Amino acid sequence: GRVYVYRRSNGVWNIDRQLSSPCPTSTRREFGRHIEFDGSRAMIGAICPPEGGGIDLGIYIATRQADGSWTYARVDTAPRLSAGGWDSGLAVFGVHVAQGDEVFSGFVHSYAHDGSQWQFVGLLDNGNNTPTPQGYGYDVSVDQGLLAAASYRASTPIAVRRRSGNDFLPETTLIPSGLAANEPLWAVAVDGAAERIAVGAPQHSVSLTRQGAVFVFDRQAGNWQQTQRLLSTTPNSEAQFGEELVIADDGSLLVGAHSETRAFRFEGSVHVYGMPSEEVFRDGFE
Repeated sequence: GRVYVYRRSNGVWNIDRQLSSPCPTSTRREFGRHIEFDGSRAMIGAICPPEGGGIDLGIYIATRQADGSWTYARVDTAPRLSAGGWDSGLAVFGVHVAQGDEVFSGFVHSYAHDGSQWQFVGLLDNGNNTPTPQGYGYDVSVDQGLLAAASYRASTPIAVRRRSGNDFLPETTLIPSGLAANEPLWAVAVDGAAERIAVGAPQHSVSLTRQGAVFVFDRQAGNWQQTQRLLSTTPNSEAQFGEELVIADDGSLLVGAHSETRAFRFEGSVHVYGMPSEEVFRDGFE
């Protein structure tokens, strides 16, 4: 595996650097299996099989130096990186399947930089993590001290936490109205400034089987309220609308529907919600 870094200049993206795996020589490193970017830093997941066999799952933070080179720091040696984010110098990531975690309960880990190295801060779980398997940390989003974590188990609420120092304290849990008992909430996106959380339910059925939906929650007068349900304007069965979510800096919401049928079957698309209207990005092979 390898990570490619691009920089934008005059509206054009140009390759800046190729980041090679710092893992020992191996035929299966999968460096770059997940990436979370924050300016001059990147959180990168990898598999680094040790010399004696087995699987060594690692998470690296790559930092861009003044001369353009990148240095690596390995911040966790056991878990599989499933999702993550950055919050004022704090690296936060979900570990929905930890090495040796036979019940797949899942956790959220956080690390802070002390000026010389990354130090483990804390581990967040979803209460007593029952029932299992739950897969807490399947998706994680954090912004301006507001954190939301999803699980892969059906009908498991989104856990919302608020930052206090380097810790995240429980605030509430969110479960959309109209969600069926067999429908999981696999994706979250947080807008800390707007006090808004988008929740993806890609297997939600309305008029079509597993067409998917996105539920929007806003904090109003100190309480979290469900304010909107978004559906694809071109719904298909098995479209998985809401599989991936991103809230951009301008507040726009990007919704992935990786199996949506448009010009051809399972083409996939990205829906962008904002002002003044919805846009849909396709793969460009129309």
